[in-house]
Amino acid sequence: MNSSLGRTISSKWIQFLHYFTRRARLVKKHNCVILAIIIIVLIFSLSRTDDIKDLFDLSESFGSDSYDSDLSSSDDITKLLPGSSDGHSDADWKSGAGSQTGATTVPAELKNFYNEVTRVLNTTVLAGEIDSHKPEGCDLKDTGVEDTDKEKLSHLTEEYLLKCLSLPEDKIKELKEGHSTFKRYISEKLMPIADSIKEKGIGYKGQGITIVGGGKYTLMALPTIKSIRMNSGVKLKNTLPIEIVIPPLDEGDRGVCETIIPSLDPTGLTKCVYLSDYIDRDILKHVRGYQLKSLSLLISSFEKTLLLDADNYVVNSIDKFFDTSIFKDTGMILWPDYWRRVHSPRVYDIADIGIDRRRVRFSADYISNPKLFDPTDASKSPFHDLEGAIPDGGTESGQLLVDKTMHLDTIILALYYNYNGPSYYYPLLGQHLAGEGDKDTFILAATALKHRYYQVRTPVKPQGYWGLNTNEVRIHDDKIDKVDSSKKSFRGTAMIQHDYVQDKELDSVAGDFLREVLQEKEKSFRLEWIKTHKDDFKDMNEQDALKKASENNEISNKFWESMKGKYTVNDFFSFFKMNTPVFVHSHLPKYDPWELAMSQDFMYDGKKSEKNPEYHPEEKGHFRIYSSTFKDMTNYDLELANWKVFETVLCKVEDNYKKFSYLSKVIDRTENPVQSVKEMCTYISERVEYLKSSTWENSIS
Repeated sequence: MNSSLGRTISSKWIQFLHYFTRRARLVKKHNCVILAIIIIVLIFSLSRTDDIKDLFDLSESFGSDSYDSDLSSSDDITKLLPGSSDGHSDADWKSGAGSQTGATTVPAELKNFYNEVTRVLNTTVLAGEIDSHKPEGCDLKDTGVEDTDKEKLSHLTEEYLLKCLSLPEDKIKELKEGHSTFKRYISEKLMPIADSIKEKGIGYKGQGITIVGGGKYTLMALPTIKSIRMNSGVKLKNTLPIEIVIPPLDEGDRGVCETIIPSLDPTGLTKCVYLSDYIDRDILKHVRGYQLKSLSLLISSFEKTLLLDADNYVVNSIDKFFDTSIFKDTGMILWPDYWRRVHSPRVYDIADIGIDRRRVRFSADYISNPKLFDPTDASKSPFHDLEGAIPDGGTESGQLLVDKTMHLDTIILALYYNYNGPSYYYPLLGQHLAGEGDKDTFILAATALKHRYYQVRTPVKPQGYWGLNTNEVRIHDDKIDKVDSSKKSFRGTAMIQHDYVQDKELDSVAGDFLREVLQEKEKSFRLEWIKTHKDDFKDMNEQDALKKASENNEISNKFWESMKGKYTVNDFFSFFKMNTPVFVHSHLPKYDPWELAMSQDFMYDGKKSEKNPEYHPEEKGHFRIYSSTFKDMTNYDLELANWKVFETVLCKVEDNYKKFSYLSKVIDRTENPVQSVKEMCTYISERVEYLKSSTWENSIS
């Protein structure tokens, strides 16, 4: 074995060992697991280089942890992407090596179907709107899925939710008739056409990721593409196609699609698709931004697709996402929002969804026996804890996994809700609280059509940092406790969503454990009862006595009385704490290099810091937007990776910004575009240098 090869093998197994050591620490496994890994790696270190490579490749399916000393030291984004041996030169960025050109040829029958769907939708838009004025006596507030505050929960009852939204009976009747008519049109007219198209083999095929682009979202999608190619898993990262859907008003982004994206993703599996190739322009002129997500799902070529927001980044493996039994059974996977649902009970009447007024769960906990809950009375319980209502928490639509063979009608019905969203369905679903919009339309459509789905139980977690209230400048971790609580607040910059595959496994574990614990408690209670009521169980063995006790209503009632006040929903949620984070939906603010550069956000001494005249920066330069715990979730330095993309795409080739319709408009409107680009690129390059200096050991970007 030559010394170079020896160093390679040694480096690989040390890095591999580091990965598993870190994972073992995260999941708090016993040290023997680490010892076993050491032995395995030592054996492989004596084997062929190919064996080491196989072992190394296998590790990538567990997350984003991969190691290559040549790549990790490179500043060129193209060298960091799978399938690129030496990257692309600046000439490639200019010429568009491997560029994507020309309009997509869409089969006539398929285009006619899309036109028919959107044409009909344009005719379904209802006149008027819901009165946005909050009636007197309504104090509805956001309530977290883990919140147990009785006063807050009392505002989620059916009675309370009804009084917070005013809707005349004649309008309810009109909405109900419109909903029923459109549902019937889907089943009797649209789905037979879709079935015919499928039989001819010109419908949806394969699996892939769909991202809505256009304007600033095309720019923001570039780091998302990189995160997918870096972290989606050994099986998918080089094989999973990506479609960026471009709305008609943003077709000025063709330069990005034809030159920049092929250089950014040398696999050749990422392409732009233009809505105007699929739907006639005269129909599209009525489309609004809040309808684009559902429309993109409709026209994307994939049968099974993961819909991602352009600012939602993959940070660990999604290798198993398309192949699980729960996805095959339900065809739709959704992820939760922070808050409990506040849907008006009226929306269930309108959508003809029956509610059985029995309390069957507490928030997302459907496992624990309802007799444990307080209150058990349906009229005093949160409405969405009742049988038939959509379970908590609310849905967050930054990511959605769907099989269109099973849920095409769901997507079309969700489009109907979005076409009538701002005027009716958004306030019906969100009651003007946080995040009101399209996020709950998919789950409502699936419920109205009686389709199955699976929503992740693991609560979404915030990422961000503690900052000063006056200018949001970051407070150093070691000084947070020293700053008065009235002068600081947590700035949530991202939402962390988790692995649905692990979630389903943890859900099964939680069910088995919680039911077993309750059975053991009930058995112990009966045994104690038998001991104190011996005369009632004379001459009986333990088994017979327990059988008799289980049939005694008095004993059962006494047991449930003894359990009052002992339930906590955290017993359920605690099972999901070790679930692996998969998505970082970094949306507050979004990664917009122009806006962030102009505001000089995330700097100790930037323009934004000057909002507080009494603030005197103790240091200069940039700070990170995520907490120090971010590195425990993934080895992917998301901040550094994203800003390196912007540096390569916008600052290494003169006037490359002009290929982006969004940047071209905002920069060319400034007094001195050349100086504006220089300021933007100075911010970007300085941020990259800071992030390089503050990254953690064995990170990748």
